[in-house]
Amino acid sequence: MCPKCVVEIRDSIVRGKADIEALTENLGTIRAEIVEEADTVVLRKICERHGPFEDTLASDAQFFWRMENLFPGADLPRKQVQSYGIHSVKYGRGSYLIVDLTTRCNMKCDTCFMDANQIGHVYEATFEEIKAVLDNAANVEPKREFNVLFSGGEPTLSPHFLEAVAYAKSIGLDRIHVATNGITFAEDPRLAFDARAAGLHGVYLQCDGMSDDKNAHRRVGNYLDVKRLALEHICAAGMSVTLQVTVARGLNNDGVGEIVQFAAKNIDKVFGVVFQPVMFTGRDEQIADERRYELRYTLSELATDLQAQSKTDWKPMRDWFPMACYGIFSTYLDMLDPSRGRGSISASGHPDSQIFSALVVNRDTGDWVPVGSFFNVESFLNDVEAVVSNARGPVLSKAQVALAIIRNFDSTMAPAGLRVRDLFTLLEQCTLRSNCQVDDWSSAVYKRDQWRMLIIGASWFQDLFNYELHNLEMSTALVADPGLDKTGKGLGEVSFSFKNAGGWRQLSERLRQAPSLSQWHSTHGRHAIYANDQLVPIQGVPQKAAASEVHCDKEGIKVAN
Repeated sequence: MCPKCVVEIRDSIVRGKADIEALTENLGTIRAEIVEEADTVVLRKICERHGPFEDTLASDAQFFWRMENLFPGADLPRKQVQSYGIHSVKYGRGSYLIVDLTTRCNMKCDTCFMDANQIGHVYEATFEEIKAVLDNAANVEPKREFNVLFSGGEPTLSPHFLEAVAYAKSIGLDRIHVATNGITFAEDPRLAFDARAAGLHGVYLQCDGMSDDKNAHRRVGNYLDVKRLALEHICAAGMSVTLQVTVARGLNNDGVGEIVQFAAKNIDKVFGVVFQPVMFTGRDEQIADERRYELRYTLSELATDLQAQSKTDWKPMRDWFPMACYGIFSTYLDMLDPSRGRGSISASGHPDSQIFSALVVNRDTGDWVPVGSFFNVESFLNDVEAVVSNARGPVLSKAQVALAIIRNFDSTMAPAGLRVRDLFTLLEQCTLRSNCQVDDWSSAVYKRDQWRMLIIGASWFQDLFNYELHNLEMSTALVADPGLDKTGKGLGEVSFSFKNAGGWRQLSERLRQAPSLSQWHSTHGRHAIYANDQLVPIQGVPQKAAASEVHCDKEGIKVAN
């Protein structure tokens, strides 16, 4: 896409000068080429009106080609291809369904893909809209498990947050999460207990570093104190967090290793880490080319930085894989039990956008090593794929996988105390991440084994400078779209990149007649916003709080103290 054409088209639609089809069809598309030179991979494209554009896809060409070559392919085609034209997602159910509850936020960060508190209007989903998008999501095919991620803005500011969680649980959805900056969880210890009682499984907690300078762009004076207290409150309620880290070169990339170290040392509280290289949209949509080149951060740079900042043998060319490779566990589980109502979750995103590395952590000491340092991960994945292809029945297939575990294990390189039987516990942890259709799954997946799998993921969402339609077709991070008007016309699921970079957010919220900021404030008043290094007023040691009794059926929610 041409970054300037798309913005012009979007703005002309907002002003009523063009139809919405101008954005969903071929207007704004231009030819591009991917070129390897000087061991880097760049994307070059030329618009007849606006001239040339260039961006970096990988700072290490060999790493780029490793991800491309290991990619196992896209998931099954979607049966409900939505009416987003060339921007439609065509493959897979999506591993995450992001449900935006509000554009309001209690922070004012320098970088914000939504441009929260400055976008000029407020969109806050009604409970009926939330129910409609969740009901629709439950029936999308291929019918797989998926994670519900309530988001925003700051989703906990929505008056419907708890009832949205409870409603999702009531219609059979178990993988329920919230993406939060943590302020409300730090301010009120009871919130985590109420959310857990409503059905919340886990929390994605924004955290861009383990020191104040790495988080200065968030503009909250006691940012890390807020995170630590929120973490304590969330874990006291029986949940774990996934640290969600936005990374920009020269801003906080020199602190990514500290985040992994913190996660390992707090393995009973931290379930995983997701690094997200900065996406130039929202507040950064008009970023100058020179500044974009300075801040642009690629997946290959992340792997290299983590290697350099770690004391262990963490190798980019051995220990990193496309996230889609993890899907072999889903395929294996579905082969063992094909009669289940839903298939296992599958994160079959494009290899240029989603990657992961698996670490093993000793819960007693917090020490960790990459799985690949003592186990041939690539060979094991190939073995499991062969088992699935042969499909010789559950008993024989499980035996073959057990043999593959033993065959690929190098005990001479393993951490002290890790035995073969521990590998089967680690395999169980992997399968629980893929399949939640087991008794008391939300507690089982948090089981405190001595050896814990810590998945380090990376999701690089596209902006208009590196936007590729083939990449977008396989998006696994989808946003629930309530439609273009109050009747729900066009209700569906849209890729995160098209929603936030491609212009769909501005169009859909305007067409749904979202009130202006002044209109909202006159009706609802103002909420607290912490910016300019203000301190969030929080207490010290968290106290255990009793949760409200939360129940929700398809008609709504009842909360009783």
